[in-house]
Amino acid sequence: MRCRLPSLLLICLLLSHAAFTQTSTLGLNAPHLFEKGMNSLMGVGASRNDLNAVDYLRRSAELGYPPAQVALGYFYDTGSVVSQDSGQAADWYKKAAKQDDRLADWLLGRLYYN
Repeated sequence: MRCRLPSLLLICLLLSHAAFTQTSTLGLNAPHLFEKGMNSLMGVGASRNDLNAVDYLRRSAELGYPPAQVALGYFYDTGSVVSQDSGQAADWYKKAAKQDDRLADWLLGRLYYN
């Protein structure tokens, strides 16, 4: 079950990205930054760059994009791409949860429980 959680998280992030992109107004570049970040994160070989991925996702999250906020929260929660920081994880999860992101609600509850 443990190895399925990152895959499940990735699928949920991509689905919420698709839902948010359909309702966002033109001129916002947060979805585009999120997509570039996910492409950098999921690339192979030279195209994979964790530092670029975190930079793109952080910029998208700071613009208020919930999937990026959840992704950053998850990175801080697990310590997978950045150093582990439960406080930062909770902050990013809360920001996304305030925008009715259900995955953020669940991950925040799991963080508090653990």
